[in-house]
Amino acid sequence: MGFNIATIKEIVASENMEVIKSQFENRSAQIKDEMDGLQKQLRLLEASMKSMREDVVEMNYHVSIKEIPERNVASVRKIIPSYNREEDLWGILTQEIQMKNISIAHPSYSIAVFHDREYKENDVDIEIQLSILGKHENTKDVTFKNVESANVASITVNGSYEQMTAVNEAAAKWIETEGYELAGPMFNIYHVSPAMESDPNKWVTEVCYPVK
Repeated sequence: MGFNIATIKEIVASENMEVIKSQFENRSAQIKDEMDGLQKQLRLLEASMKSMREDVVEMNYHVSIKEIPERNVASVRKIIPSYNREEDLWGILTQEIQMKNISIAHPSYSIAVFHDREYKENDVDIEIQLSILGKHENTKDVTFKNVESANVASITVNGSYEQMTAVNEAAAKWIETEGYELAGPMFNIYHVSPAMESDPNKWVTEVCYPVK
């Protein structure tokens, strides 16, 4: 129970139950104080570990502010069952561009915009865009429009999309720390996409967060 030797001797020698009861109550209070101290130490340790994890995440991803220029785009926006069905949208857009013999601008800015306000597993609202030359009439699935320039916090990611959660966490912390505010839905610019390269380790994605 943690009594020191002198206290144990006093308890054994005493025939006064009030004295014994007082010793137990004192020891109970000491244990509670020790537990409170340990809980505070534990909370400090957990906070330090969390901060270390966040710092590591932030160190792994470099954030920069840049402007994405104004451009004319061909766009397809739909609610699709899941993120991995984004390729269906690119199939629709590619077919339309080939049928109309539309010229692609350089750079092409192959972009996917994620319109949902929060992460969803299913029924996700995604818009893809490709920069084009000239003006064209809208069709059933494809919209042709002008997109204004935007200032973004940008992170270039090398590798698979499994790291996107960590990327989003790093960006959110950076944006808050630097005093920016989000000014629109995040979007990806695909510099090397799965359509170009089958090896996920070679994918290059620029993740952009419009800010003000």
